[in-house]
Amino acid sequence: MLILSCDGIGTAHLAADDGRSILQHVARPLAAKTGALPVRVEWPASMAGVGGTQSWTTAAHIGVLALDKITADHPNEQIILLGYSGGCRVVHDWLDTRPAMRHRVAAVGLLSDPYRPAGRWQHGMPDPGGWGICGQRLGPIPGITYWTSAPGDAISSCPADSPLRTAADLSDQLPGAFLADLSGHLRRGDWQLATAMGLWRRDPLAYLRGLGPRLHQARLDVEGYLTGGKHTDAYVRPHAGGLSLAHRLAGTVAWAVR
Repeated sequence: MLILSCDGIGTAHLAADDGRSILQHVARPLAAKTGALPVRVEWPASMAGVGGTQSWTTAAHIGVLALDKITADHPNEQIILLGYSGGCRVVHDWLDTRPAMRHRVAAVGLLSDPYRPAGRWQHGMPDPGGWGICGQRLGPIPGITYWTSAPGDAISSCPADSPLRTAADLSDQLPGAFLADLSGHLRRGDWQLATAMGLWRRDPLAYLRGLGPRLHQARLDVEGYLTGGKHTDAYVRPHAGGLSLAHRLAGTVAWAVR
């Protein structure tokens, strides 16, 4: 059995066993519990000019092709898929576009998924609130897919009415196709924030009146992401007087595999 890890944005330069990788805090205990072989999926790990010059769409597609190669090189192995932050998109895209391969997946573990669905979080922990900043993707095998999100992590527990959702809508194609993506959102009217609130079209003034508190919360969320460790340290330090969220996810995935 293989543990295929798709790490987060900006990690392409890290060695496979680099302790700075948040996802290693899931992969290592999971390997110890299951005896599976950890394999790091090599992908550009870039989006919106962070981690490299390629758009998230392009980078994730390269990751999908890397998963294709690994699974083709090990045709008899069952696999566990792990994703952290931006790397979760590689997992989602591969599962969505490779239906013939799903029977080989023993379990999926997603840490700080920007597409985490509402109502899915770490077993035994309270609801962290919100859902993924980029929307919700339950995926084709939700029965063996497990999510962990730290409270206050705007990437995977973004408030429903956060202005950050609009920025996330636009970040998908940066830097390559920003204007085309913007035009598409305007034409389709599918901005996440407007859709989630259902308010902008009905009552623009009411939307604007509540904008101040939402912007304040968005500022706190950004600070928590950039300097507060809500997207990083929160997953690897002891949580609620016990194991870290990363170790808890490893335990959940190991239980599912057994």
